[in-house]
Amino acid sequence: MEHASIMKERNSGAAPLFERLTMMSIVGVGVVLRFYHLGAPSLWPDELIVAVISKFPVAYILKWAYSLEVHPPFYHLFTKLVQYGGLSDFTLRLPSALAGSATVWLAYVMGRRFFSSGAALLLCAFFAINPLHVWISRQLRPYAIIVLFTLFAVYYLVSFLQSGARRDMVKLFLANLPIILLHFISLPLVGSQVLLVLGFKAFGGTGAKWRRILVWLGLTGVSFLPILPFLAGMFLMRDDMGAPAPFSVCFENTLSYVGGVLNLFYAPWATVVMLVLVVFGLGRMFFIRRKMFAVCAALVLLPVAAILLKRYNTFYFSSHLSFMLVPLLFAAALGAATLLRNRAAQSIAALILCLGFATVLFTADYDKLYKEDSNIITWFNFGSFKRLAQTLPGVIRPGDMTVVYDPMTFNFINWYLDRFSASNPLVDQRLGPEDASVRLFLLSTGEGIGHIAASTDELSNIGDHQGTRRLETFYLHEVRVGRTPALDMKNLPFFAELTMDPGDVYSRAHSLEGLTVRPYDGCALWPTANNRDGTVRYRIENKAPFTPQVLNINVFYENVGEDNLLEAAYRFDDEEERRALLSVGPDKRRFFNVSISEDHTS
Repeated sequence: MEHASIMKERNSGAAPLFERLTMMSIVGVGVVLRFYHLGAPSLWPDELIVAVISKFPVAYILKWAYSLEVHPPFYHLFTKLVQYGGLSDFTLRLPSALAGSATVWLAYVMGRRFFSSGAALLLCAFFAINPLHVWISRQLRPYAIIVLFTLFAVYYLVSFLQSGARRDMVKLFLANLPIILLHFISLPLVGSQVLLVLGFKAFGGTGAKWRRILVWLGLTGVSFLPILPFLAGMFLMRDDMGAPAPFSVCFENTLSYVGGVLNLFYAPWATVVMLVLVVFGLGRMFFIRRKMFAVCAALVLLPVAAILLKRYNTFYFSSHLSFMLVPLLFAAALGAATLLRNRAAQSIAALILCLGFATVLFTADYDKLYKEDSNIITWFNFGSFKRLAQTLPGVIRPGDMTVVYDPMTFNFINWYLDRFSASNPLVDQRLGPEDASVRLFLLSTGEGIGHIAASTDELSNIGDHQGTRRLETFYLHEVRVGRTPALDMKNLPFFAELTMDPGDVYSRAHSLEGLTVRPYDGCALWPTANNRDGTVRYRIENKAPFTPQVLNINVFYENVGEDNLLEAAYRFDDEEERRALLSVGPDKRRFFNVSISEDHTS
């Protein structure tokens, strides 16, 4: 009877004009909330990781996902395709905004098929103004797409439990496939579906035949195969992923994050109201849509139980539970519709609810979504990388040297500098023998930087500290370093230790191009861009009365990058330059030695 009832709703004809106008108004509000100033806020770090990594070759993306990332690589590969359409923030976020907007409309369509037109309008309104859904629909992350396909998955799961039809089984598999490929949260989500189907079959609650269920299980299992190597790599390469958190911490955070699914940043009373509606709606659903009740309850309670049993609390936020929007908002919408009872009252309430909370988003909560430096996850608050990149070219001039405390931050700033600056001052770093001194900038999140200096007082060990200014959440230290771009060999034996400490390399290097200092563990030189040569040269002037000379050159290095090439080039006076291969990465060696003389014998 449940399946017949759904089919009756499906074929009940066009909605009345007022209802259609109300639905169009709510969907329009939802679209505006998701598209307004879509490209204005700066990409925040999680988004920038996707943007930066997606520009690399496919082989590198796969290797990154296996060794460092905590998500499967397929969203990065999808974003790589999107980047062919442009690299603007708007273009990169467009798929999420489209998926989020489509979800608002489809919520009405599917709510009408499951329940009534009034409940469908309330469901549509809940999706339109839900803070978490608005937020994930405005960022370069996979969650809005996951919610869209979860909506399909819930619909076809209920249909499959009721009908057992092959078409519903195939559509359920196809709805789950993008979720599986996009995120590891698919494990508890799809796992809950499996337990639900098997439970219904075991107790005679579904007409699906065992053969069809086994086919679905087989297809579902095969669809997990592409992500399993990356799941294994995540736990093998990262100790933090497998470490269980204290149960009390995991329990408290999980409750908070589930609450964030219902209400990420409205007033706390809104969370209480939504929880009451969810409980009331589930109670009503138990009596009128038993299978729908089981699906909605299972897709919330079973993943929560799995998280608590695993005591998982790493890389965890409400966005990771965003798939719960579908079962929770279905229940809330039915609860609200049951309380209002009258169809006209339900429609009017949905419209008022949508317009009222949309107004709150555009007023009290505007900064959290639409300002350039908006950022809901405060522990990732580095300010606006976009605004920082727009400011730096006015401070750092061509010929200045820059050291950034962290390679990822360096890449994030470069992402925007490449968009806004004709000459990227972080990439195009050049130093020549004609420079009597160098203006060195050190960008850090504190008053010191890395292992170079613990405070501004220690910056004087590098050179003459000219001052420190604040840019967003960063400190930009300016130091003037005097130069002696030639080493005098006056007496023998002659020995020179050339380090990559900024106060040393920028002072004594004859020339430097395309390299910057990594300010940790004794310092090292890193290239400022991929697929681009970086060079540091030293000049030794022979002032000793001996010839020919023999020089022993010892180089300490680390070369872990695939196909990275390190070479030593040398020459005496104006003779032809000779090259010696140091290393091709990845290389386990850390030391190179060559002896050279004026006749180039070694």
